[in-house]
Amino acid sequence: MYKNHIATETIIVGAGFAGLSTAYHLAKKGIKSIVLEKEKLPGTHASGRNAGLLLQKAERNEVEELLTESRLFYETIASAIDFRQVGSVIATNEIEERPNISRHLYTPEKVISLYPFIDKKFLTNLTFIYTPSDGVIDSGTLLEFYRRNFLELGGKLELYKKVVEITYNNGWNVVTDKKQSFQAPLLVNAAGAWANEIASLIPIPPLKIKPFKRHLFILKGISVSNNAPFFWNFSTNYYFRDESGDLLFSMCDEELTNNLDETPSEHIENKLSEFIEKELPTLSSSLLKKSWACYRTKSPDNNFVIGWDNYQKEFFWVAALGGHGMGASFAIGKLAAEAIKTYSSPSPFTPSRLR
Repeated sequence: MYKNHIATETIIVGAGFAGLSTAYHLAKKGIKSIVLEKEKLPGTHASGRNAGLLLQKAERNEVEELLTESRLFYETIASAIDFRQVGSVIATNEIEERPNISRHLYTPEKVISLYPFIDKKFLTNLTFIYTPSDGVIDSGTLLEFYRRNFLELGGKLELYKKVVEITYNNGWNVVTDKKQSFQAPLLVNAAGAWANEIASLIPIPPLKIKPFKRHLFILKGISVSNNAPFFWNFSTNYYFRDESGDLLFSMCDEELTNNLDETPSEHIENKLSEFIEKELPTLSSSLLKKSWACYRTKSPDNNFVIGWDNYQKEFFWVAALGGHGMGASFAIGKLAAEAIKTYSSPSPFTPSRLR
């Protein structure tokens, strides 16, 4: 027996950036939603464990457009979400112009003046692009912006409620491990690395999306100005930024695993030491203060999944955000809400392409 039955217009599974931004935009359109989250807090997994970087660069032009659209909105609420437009410096082998994005070339000497621990010999044959509109966002305050506004517009957030059963019979019935039953005409899957797990409860065939584990580290006492741009080397795949007098660092590793355990992988500290010794040897004696891991769920074509399922009616996906979930969250939620309201699937994000 279930404790109670709660009805709404839309059920959203997952209270990370995908789920809360979609809920926020639906609420702005007058569509009532209930967000179900299995953890005790929103954004417990990837949404709350990222580096907080807004980088307007992606492998797909469509994703870059959503990043820039989101950035333009974040600028209007910068103080509320602690958006610091410190800019970015990327090391790359290509230069691409993008509308609404101002970019400038930096010399290797300028790069070294900002990050004196980078040896000049590692900067040869690279182009350095400074993007002043990139920056750092406090993930928690951005999530709170969506949560607070969604609730003020009449939405409901149910925490610590893991979905264990889903059935469809002229409408959805979603049951949680707390024996609560939720009913709605529409169901949105915004469960991040667990998106295919939610789909399996219906059941419908999974999408060809996979979660990859990535590690982040805090290196103690490395001197980078608090206002310095964050640095991303796309040639050898690493990034870093200031973290209150220390250095937040990632070697952009991608570990494919079916075990969605966010504890750091075995031997990862040895891999970090080897990587730094090779790419940033002046930091080889730095002390590791903290390490953690999160998941980036990606599609084979590196594009998002936003749209209606082609097997099951009234089932909508917002998934495979590939590490851009925070940066592009405003535009992702806006696009998803509009597609739900108009019953459309925005190309090229349709789920059917991944079956």
